[in-house]
Amino acid sequence: MKKLFKKIILFSIPFMLYFLLVIIIDPYHFIEQNNIVNNRVKENIALKIEPHLYKIINYENNPKRNILLGDSRSNRLYENIRKHSNKWSPLAYGAASLNEVCETMEWIIEEDFSIDSVLIGINFNLYNKYNKRNWVEETIERKKNIFSYAFSSYVAKSSFYIVKDIVFESKVEIGKPKTDKDLFWQKSINNYGDKFYARYGYPDDDKERLKQISNYCDKNNIKLIFWIPPCSEELNQIVEEYNLSDEREKFYRDLEDIGIVYNFNTENSITQNRNNFTDPAHFNSETGEYIYNKIFKRQ
Repeated sequence: MKKLFKKIILFSIPFMLYFLLVIIIDPYHFIEQNNIVNNRVKENIALKIEPHLYKIINYENNPKRNILLGDSRSNRLYENIRKHSNKWSPLAYGAASLNEVCETMEWIIEEDFSIDSVLIGINFNLYNKYNKRNWVEETIERKKNIFSYAFSSYVAKSSFYIVKDIVFESKVEIGKPKTDKDLFWQKSINNYGDKFYARYGYPDDDKERLKQISNYCDKNNIKLIFWIPPCSEELNQIVEEYNLSDEREKFYRDLEDIGIVYNFNTENSITQNRNNFTDPAHFNSETGEYIYNKIFKRQ
């Protein structure tokens, strides 16, 4: 019996050491007052590895009354927003689905956070019932207790990279590899239709969820604004090639029926000028400043 007990103890030691390491590093700020590791190091690594977990826990620890929802294009706009104001929380995730946008807002409603304004960025490629990715639900489950958090693969990976950065002073670069802009541009154009429009279905469920969010905002005196990010002219032509122009127009009308809408994806000087974008789907900082002024200076 004693031998078995010793074996169990020996077997448990690596797990206990790992658990202790995670508690010390705490890459996603699960323990609110834990500042042993520099927050900039955590943000540079953990935020890029699993943005859902990082942003949702960060919002719990430091909730603000104005929230920004959407995908990477909303993250781009947030870069412009925070130049002017520190009163907004970014709860947008790269490659997010509309399902994740709604799930995040529904979590905020369920947790009864006090909010004044909600700014939601949605482009037509999100408005598709087959675009159903949902890491938010998984994230909410993962953060429910310290054990599910600590033994998450994302926490393990982030902790490893943070140790590598701090102890071995090895700079960790996480993100897209640098490539030729023209090559990446054309590759994005080629892939966009296959990824988002080859299979399209009208998102009745998501539309209903947006209506419910709008109703909640109306009842609680919360300002709800939708904005439609601009895409390059070549990317917008993909919609026409897949014969989805009517569906896109219906998407615009649906949003207008639900709330205030700023549509930057019409035929205009932004979409028709390639220099306003870093890639076909993402506007640059100067265009982001223009969008910021249009939305915030007119409120």
